[in-house]
Amino acid sequence: MRSYRNKKAFTLIEMLIVLVLVGILSTLLFQTYTTITQIALKIENEKTMQTETLFALQTIQNLADRNSIDYEYYITSSSKNTLIDTKGRTTILALSGQDGKTRISNTGECMSTI
Repeated sequence: MRSYRNKKAFTLIEMLIVLVLVGILSTLLFQTYTTITQIALKIENEKTMQTETLFALQTIQNLADRNSIDYEYYITSSSKNTLIDTKGRTTILALSGQDGKTRISNTGECMSTI
C-alpha cells in the first residue's frame, strides 16, 4: 500500500476553501469598485452642474449690466403677466437696453426682439 502522507499535494477541501475565499474577496472588490465608480460619476456631474450654473449666472449678470427692467412690458401686457395680479411674481423677466428688448422665461428660453 502507498502512503499518502509523504505526497505533497492539495486536497479537495483545501482547494474548495481557497475558491470560496477568492469568491468572497472578488465580491467585495466588485462592490467597492461599483461604489467608487458611482461616487466618481456623482462628483463629475456636480462639477458639470457647477460649471453650467456659473455660465448661466455670468450670462445673467452680463444681461443685467447692459440692460434695465422693462417696466412698460408689465404695465401694457396681458393680465397674466401683470405684477399686480401675481403679487409681484412673474414667469418672464423683461429687459430693455442697448441690445433691444429681451425676455427671459422660467423655462430657460430667451427671446430677443429688436
